[in-house]
This record gives sequence, structure tokens and C-alpha cells, in this order.
Amino acid sequence: MKTCPRCHKELAESAIRCRYCRKPLSVNKPRPINLKGINLEPGYPPWALKEVLLLWLLVFAANFALEYFEITSILMDFLKGRYFILIKEPALQLHLYTFIGTFILKLLAVAAVWMMLRLHKTGFVSGLKLDTPLKREWLWVFPVFFIFSVVSRLFADTDPLSPNLPVYLFFKESSVLGALFTLFSLSIVAPVSEEIFFRGFIYPAINKKLGLYWSVLITALMFTAVHAPQCRDYPYILFIIFLGGVILTLARAFTKSTTLAILLHAMYNITITLIGYIKFLILKY
Repeated sequence: MKTCPRCHKELAESAIRCRYCRKPLSVNKPRPINLKGINLEPGYPPWALKEVLLLWLLVFAANFALEYFEITSILMDFLKGRYFILIKEPALQLHLYTFIGTFILKLLAVAAVWMMLRLHKTGFVSGLKLDTPLKREWLWVFPVFFIFSVVSRLFADTDPLSPNLPVYLFFKESSVLGALFTLFSLSIVAPVSEEIFFRGFIYPAINKKLGLYWSVLITALMFTAVHAPQCRDYPYILFIIFLGGVILTLARAFTKSTTLAILLHAMYNITITLIGYIKFLILKY
């Protein structure tokens, strides 16, 4: 026999609900998560915060140099003179000019992360939480993030300067190869490389040292800062990047899955790209 914790009537041992007060016998409630200063992954990762900061500074400086010292123009001249005859096409040049520098930088950043994990004798996939299996209970995140993607794109379009963004100019161009290169860069290269670097490598080191609140905030700020040289004249875009960085970092924190963050990031980029094509090529906005 056991006793109901509410009305204190005696019940059968197998009862799960009180026959008198009709209340469930279990009174255990899920403990609320105390987010303040909590470290959701104690002892992880093996790399230190100073290593993360050093690598981020190098990436930020390289990205700054790409924007302000015409390194992209040098790369384009090199490619045009030696390899790709197709990039003499003006429409394709626009796509390549915008992405080729950051494309190479992102690949180098991922290579640097791989070398850092090798130094710490940590597996690349397991160390960056790329092997965490996706769970069915996480599926609700995708429609929510899709709505965020659509709303953020509409919000960005309220900025009177947004049509001047280089990526928006692609939608007015007719280069098929350029469009494919842009879609490849936005839907695969950017999500994979950026999530590996920020949510896989940077976030856990800050979380280990400072806890969840500060790790989410600082990771999102660092994510935004890397995009700032290209979007410095577009505060609406920077705000969306920061907000998206917060959401992606929270998704990484509570699921312990960098793969989920990659998929969400890819869905965001694909969504805003498709909206752009519909707006500029179909609706002729």
C-alpha cells in the first residue's frame, strides 16, 4: 500500500492516480534550468579560451584585410590570368569577387581548427560535436527558425540601403554559374565553416570558462564582428546576424549538436536566397 501525497488516502501499490482526489501520485516537477553561470558541458573542451581568442583575432584581421586592402581584387586578377577563363563573364565575376576571398578564408579557418584539435589529440568530428545524433524532439526548432528566417529577411528589406548589398545584386544577374556558386557558398560553405568555427570551436571554450549566459552573448558578438567589415553600413543586417547568432548558439548549447546548428544556418541562408530570387527574378521587384 502507498499513500496519496495530497489527500493522504491509502491506495494500492500499483496506483498511478489517486482514486479519491483524482490527482496523479507523482509530485515530482522538472527542475527549472538555472541559466546563470551554468556550464552545460563541464570539463569540455580540452582547448583553452586564449587559443580560441587568438584564432578568432587572426580570422577577424584576415577578414578585415580582405575588405579594406583589396586582397580580393588581387586574388581575382590571379585567377583570371591563370585559371578560369569563364570568370571573364561579368555576371560571374560579381559572384566570385564577393565570395572568393571569404571562401578561402573560411576553408583556412576550418583547417586551423583541425590543426588545433590535432594538437590537443582530439577527434575533429567528436571534438566539435558533429557526431551528436539528431533527435525527433528537436524537429520543432526547424519551423520556428524558418519563420525567423522569413521575418528577418522582411525586416532587412525595410533598410533603405539593403538593395545595395552585393549579395542582393546577384538576384538581378543572369549568370547560371554565378548563381550556383553563390548558392553553394551560402548553403554549404558558410554554414559548415562558420558553425564549426563559432558553435563547434569557440562557444564551448567560452562556456567552460564563463558559463552559458556569457558564452552565448560573446559568441554571438564575435560572430557578428566577423561579418561587420562587409555589413558595416547595414545596421539592420548586423542586428539580424547577432540575433541569429544567439539562437544558433542556444541551439548548440541545449542540444550539444553542432550539426543541428549547421542545418539551421543552412536553412536560413537557403530561405533568404530563395526569397531574393522570387523577389527580384519572378516578381521583378
